[in-house]
Amino acid sequence: MELQRHTLEGYQLVFDGLFQQEETLESIVPDAFPDIARIVSVTGRVSLREHTAGEGTLHLSATAHMAILYIPEGESSVRALEVSIPVQCAKDRPHLGKDCMVHCCASIASADTRAVNPRKLLTRVEVVFSACVYRRVPQEVTAGVECGDKDPHVELRTEHWPEHRMAEVMEKPFSFSDVLRLPASKPEPDALLYHRVEAGTLDAKIIGKKLVCKGEVSLVAMCQSDGALWPAKFELPFSQIFDASCAEEGSQAEVRISLDHTECRLEGGELEVSIEAQVQAVIWAQTTQTILADLYATSCVLEVERTPVQLCIQTHWDARRESGRTLCQSAVPIKQVLDCTTTVCSCTREETEGGVLYTAQTRMEALCLSEEDALYHLSCQLSVPCRTAIPGTHPGHCQCRPMGETTGVPVTGGVELRTEVEFSWVHTQMDQVPCVTSVRPREGAGGGGPRPSVILRMAAPGETLWDIAKSCASTIQDIQQTNQLSEEQPKPGTLLLIPTKRG
Repeated sequence: MELQRHTLEGYQLVFDGLFQQEETLESIVPDAFPDIARIVSVTGRVSLREHTAGEGTLHLSATAHMAILYIPEGESSVRALEVSIPVQCAKDRPHLGKDCMVHCCASIASADTRAVNPRKLLTRVEVVFSACVYRRVPQEVTAGVECGDKDPHVELRTEHWPEHRMAEVMEKPFSFSDVLRLPASKPEPDALLYHRVEAGTLDAKIIGKKLVCKGEVSLVAMCQSDGALWPAKFELPFSQIFDASCAEEGSQAEVRISLDHTECRLEGGELEVSIEAQVQAVIWAQTTQTILADLYATSCVLEVERTPVQLCIQTHWDARRESGRTLCQSAVPIKQVLDCTTTVCSCTREETEGGVLYTAQTRMEALCLSEEDALYHLSCQLSVPCRTAIPGTHPGHCQCRPMGETTGVPVTGGVELRTEVEFSWVHTQMDQVPCVTSVRPREGAGGGGPRPSVILRMAAPGETLWDIAKSCASTIQDIQQTNQLSEEQPKPGTLLLIPTKRG
């Protein structure tokens, strides 16, 4: 007898978490810039660099491009000075290896800067890395048995299980550029102080062997005209098509966008924008697996070894947006909010009686104009909860990201900030499925001598016809025909006439 084996190819999520890494940089104000009188604010964007796994280590790196707004000595108009800060993050994770695939996005959790003197700056930035690490985990299963002419007759019990698996983990770069016309209602800008971008996926579908991904990049450009600041906001749609060779009918995709590099320049009253990004996707395939759960021979005793095989038999996909608002206090009365943003710094999971509670810890920031037309920077923290009905026993992971536009309204005592956070999660239901891994005739065990042709036996509670047929060296079909049964689980206490096989 030879077992018919095949290998299930797939990936397993071995790590999902957020890391915050802080870096500081001392920099000199270039000669072309005037001396610093007052720091207004610091804002920035992140270019992701390295995201790889080594033996027991996770390596992450990025560059934080910080725009420092300040008032020069003897002037009233704001100036912008850009500082680039490299950020390195290495975390020990013993279960990781070089064969792992890492998906990662990075954003700025917080930043501040101070003037050491009018010509020297000390800038601190805290970058949050959101990383998921996957490892290919092949799993061998047995679906049946091939018997030769001299092998004994065997009875097989096969079971068909639904299986959901991560069939492919992929990362594909893409880029696009555009020339954006600024609003005609605004004065012509004489400077671009800073820009920031956020990328998101609107729709991701598997069509045939292709992953079709549609999304948009939100761009905010802070312009200056004759000393006055005003923001220009744009939504840049994009669509990409990628090969997904492991995709099958009914496959689903988890997708997120990582920004590698963005550039925005003011040329002739227009904005020239170029973006380099990556689509990071996990393709989930849905199939039905045939598993050989047990077997026996009617003419001899077989030694059968069974090993549990772990299968994901169901996935729970969902996404929900939750709103949050808070008062960001200010020591001076605020007249206008020029720009505001939200960053998710962490996401916690708590098992509750009704399911799972996810909580996103966010940092909200606003660039404001006081009633005396002075620029101020405000920041505060906000917790945004999301309750789900998913059983806490089901493992899974959740991604959190700000959605839409963060809005700010001046109120008494400061600014009321409002935001939306999208929680998207995948929870899996796992099961241990017995699978035959070895079979051989027991040495010295034949048919056991003469046996009666018919056995009279009473069905025990919980006993199936398979159990009875196996113990009596019969077959389910013979027992059903002899006793005129249609079900494979007789009622307890049923007296059965069992014909036995003679090897």
